[in-house]
Amino acid sequence: MRRFIIAVTTFISIVLLSCTNDSESEKIPDVTAPTVAFSIAGMPNTPEDGIVVVSTLFVVNVEAKDEGGIAKVEAFINDEKVGEESKPPYSITIDLTSFVSKVGKTEGFDDYILKIIVTDSSGNSSSKDQNIRIDAQLPSITNVSITNGLIIGGGTNPVTFDVRDNEELSSVLVYMNDVIIANINDKNYELNIDTANLNEGDNNFKIEVKDIAGNIGNHSVQFIVDNSGPEITLEAIQDGQLIDQLTTLDPSILDAYSDIRLVEIFYDDRTIFSTDEVLNVKFDFNPENYPAGEAILKIKAVDILGNANEVLLNVNVLRLLFTLNIPEGYLSPNISINHFLFASELDGNLIDMKEIIFETRVVKLYATGEFELGRDFTITFASLGRNGVASYLNSFSHINRQNLNEMTLVVPNRYSGSSSSIVSVNGFSDSTQLFGYGRDYHFSSTQSGERQIQSFVPSNHMAESGPIYIYGFNPLNNFYNYRLLDRPIPANLEINFSDLSVENLVEKELRTNPEEFINSDRYFTLYGFRNQQDLDNDLYHNIWSYGYGQYIRSPFYYKLNTEFYEYAYELNIGNYREKGIGLPKDIIVVPNWSIDYTFENKIVSLTKSGTGHIVGSIYLEGGYDVSAPYEWNVFFDSNKDGNIALPKIPVVLQNYPIYNHYQNNYLEVVSVGLRKYDNMETYESFLEQTLKGNKAFQKSCPPYQSIFTGERPQSFSSPGYFYTWW
Repeated sequence: MRRFIIAVTTFISIVLLSCTNDSESEKIPDVTAPTVAFSIAGMPNTPEDGIVVVSTLFVVNVEAKDEGGIAKVEAFINDEKVGEESKPPYSITIDLTSFVSKVGKTEGFDDYILKIIVTDSSGNSSSKDQNIRIDAQLPSITNVSITNGLIIGGGTNPVTFDVRDNEELSSVLVYMNDVIIANINDKNYELNIDTANLNEGDNNFKIEVKDIAGNIGNHSVQFIVDNSGPEITLEAIQDGQLIDQLTTLDPSILDAYSDIRLVEIFYDDRTIFSTDEVLNVKFDFNPENYPAGEAILKIKAVDILGNANEVLLNVNVLRLLFTLNIPEGYLSPNISINHFLFASELDGNLIDMKEIIFETRVVKLYATGEFELGRDFTITFASLGRNGVASYLNSFSHINRQNLNEMTLVVPNRYSGSSSSIVSVNGFSDSTQLFGYGRDYHFSSTQSGERQIQSFVPSNHMAESGPIYIYGFNPLNNFYNYRLLDRPIPANLEINFSDLSVENLVEKELRTNPEEFINSDRYFTLYGFRNQQDLDNDLYHNIWSYGYGQYIRSPFYYKLNTEFYEYAYELNIGNYREKGIGLPKDIIVVPNWSIDYTFENKIVSLTKSGTGHIVGSIYLEGGYDVSAPYEWNVFFDSNKDGNIALPKIPVVLQNYPIYNHYQNNYLEVVSVGLRKYDNMETYESFLEQTLKGNKAFQKSCPPYQSIFTGERPQSFSSPGYFYTWW
């Protein structure tokens, strides 16, 4: 009975379960449409007239809901589908560039209906409309006062512009280098640009205008900020520089952005130059036009914006007395002597002094303050020895900054060492004298009495004087003959009387006016130059050298070898001297001059008469008794004051014997003289042609006549301004 009940119960349960499943399988149809709402991006509110103005490209944000799910969201313009989206969030970008915004010639707006249709997964749909008006016209930005490439600077730079649009504007933004600097909503389109916080150079200014349709108008300008003055570069003068001569100031003035308006130069705040022609600025600064001493030189440049820059230079204006240029190789390393150049007042007081060492190339002597251009002073070239080495001084007085302010020395031709060749001399009478002397050779005798020829070797040049000139002279019969010996001299050379020649010889005579003057002691030396190169290098051959005592032979005869290219000579007759390039005149007119002197307290007081002379000379020599020899030549303008003060030896030279000679009045005047030069009318021409021309001590110096008083005429042991010839 129990089993029956369980079976019935099970059966009833199965039947009930089956009935329940059949009921649930029958679904309830979805007839509920989705809800829909939308908005146009950037336009949260609908205008009162219900018409939304849109641009040709805008975004619609759709909010759609349905319990069964959304299948798609579609957008239509006047029933023309313009967009679709099937996945949330439902944003549809609508492009209306193919739609017209205005109608025909009336230019009236054409309104459209924007419809959004939302369809759910059951096919139910709902829609929502919005009247729209297409605005395809961008806002316009005009009359912008700042333009591309405009250069501005400073804190006040007003900018104005105009904005227009066919619809209402929603924003007007101004950007500077992509940063908003203004949001204008009062239609006052004006602002100021302060460049203080902007970078130099390129900057970007942008105006962005947006209308209610979302149309955006832009106006962008690249302009230049210039708050810096022009760059000034000057190479002619450096800070702290001495200015002693005419200097051209030619500053390079550049501005990266603006044109340059003005360039000015100041000397201690005094304007000395100003120009608006700035492409090639040049100003010749002549220190003579400004006070001597320290000052500030300022160069100022201003651009068209008013930006200024200036360069300040501390300078020291000096009065340059004299410049000596010394070429490399002028000083000899073989001579243990020290060289100095100093300038002195005419009363002997020192103005300035410089020591010259082997590396010295330029020496400049300065005054300590103001020094007029025409004010005379003395320049002294001093080569000073010690420990038995001689001192040589050459002073040139009555120099000023106009007649001689610069000179350049010439490297002397030097010879080092010698080669000696013993020669035998045959056939000459006892009364015949044999001579041989040139710039680079010497005919002499050894200690044992043998005859020899010494030849010297060039050490700093390639010039040689060619063959050696040997001549014989017998004063008893006035017989002269000669021979040229080729180099090198062979060993055991014989010089025979019969080998000497008398070709190309002519006899010359010298007379004087007044005629009786020739009866004085006289000596005549003649030099020959074989070509122009030898003349330029002062490579001479002694071709005559002889003299007579008082009252011996009148007139004076000599033999001239006509084979030489040029000649130079030295002639002494009593207290008359003549010297220089060329040959002496047959009749020598002795100037009617006289000169005498006293020497006391280092001042040579002169008494002179006669006209035509232009140069005076003083020759001092001595010191042999104390093993401190010296030679001192002084030249001066003979037409000026008759008192010549010897330049003081500077105290810094007290360790040199010449200082002791000077201080203790041990100096000895040997002679004083007056001179005139051929083709020179003034002392200034002597300075230019002889001193500056480096001709004062050469055999081929410009010819001159001289009358002297003293033991003997000037002697030049040193063939240059400094003792540096070997």
